[in-house]
Amino acid sequence: MAAAAAGPGTGSGPGDSPEGPEAEAPERRRKAHGMLKIYYGLSEGETAGRPAGSDPLDPTDLNGAHFDPEVYLDKLRRECPLAQLMDSETDMVRQIRALDSDMQTLVYENYNKFISATDTIRKMKNDFRKMEDEMDRLATNMAVITDFSARISATLQDRHERITKLAGVHALLRKLQFLFELPSRLTKCVELGAYGQAVRYQGRA
Repeated sequence: MAAAAAGPGTGSGPGDSPEGPEAEAPERRRKAHGMLKIYYGLSEGETAGRPAGSDPLDPTDLNGAHFDPEVYLDKLRRECPLAQLMDSETDMVRQIRALDSDMQTLVYENYNKFISATDTIRKMKNDFRKMEDEMDRLATNMAVITDFSARISATLQDRHERITKLAGVHALLRKLQFLFELPSRLTKCVELGAYGQAVRYQGRA
């Protein structure tokens, strides 16, 4: 595409390059990478494959981001003779085939990477799905544990309240029992002359 991009005044044919197709392969590959960069919107893609000093806004620049095919063809019809137009067409067809071959080579060279990336994405999806299932089961188990813990706490609270009430009743009964036994204890203390003990019994009551 370089010969056509240089302008309609360059009428090189497919066999004009002294180096041959083998020497043009790196240049085609570089242009193919440049076109891919332009397609994917990379910043350096706008300058890849374009001759130095060319206007980046030139609508007749085949490698430019602002290429306009209608303007380019109109310029060719106005400025180029028929023979040069035919040579340009032949050269463009050759370069299109070369670029297509380079594209296929790029795809072939990166095929394993594409497959590996696809397998990795699929595995990540499966792993995330498993993690989601495990998180759902964990959340269910946590809800069951929380409910069970709440029931245990309620049961223990009821039992604690009943134990507290029973302890109060027990203390009251012991106090009543002491009061019931107090007269006999006081009488016995008087008989034994244990007046200090009798006073302590009375104070306790």
